[in-house]
Amino acid sequence: MDINIDKQTNELLDEVIKSRRSVRSFKKQSPPKENIEDILNAGMLAPFAAQAVGEMKDFRRFFVFENDTPSIEIAEKLMKNKAVEGLNHFKNILKEKPFLKPRVQPFIG
Repeated sequence: MDINIDKQTNELLDEVIKSRRSVRSFKKQSPPKENIEDILNAGMLAPFAAQAVGEMKDFRRFFVFENDTPSIEIAEKLMKNKAVEGLNHFKNILKEKPFLKPRVQPFIG
């Protein structure tokens, strides 16, 4: 793929990347469906670790939930359960391999 980007566009992209930050406060109003579709399409174009996914064709999964709906409440419970499950699995690995504990202690509290 040959993409010709002029200097001004390149500088603008650099500035966008440099100013990137995480936002932890959200508006109640949902963005337009077209914006969500654009974001999902951009996500599909993002690079990925091909070696890690191997032959899997559907390794990328995007979920969009609307606020204050039963589906987001169910998703929240599922994610919390998965996180606890993963942490417990990790702690069991540390029991088997205690030499790893000093390196990962800051992450598991």
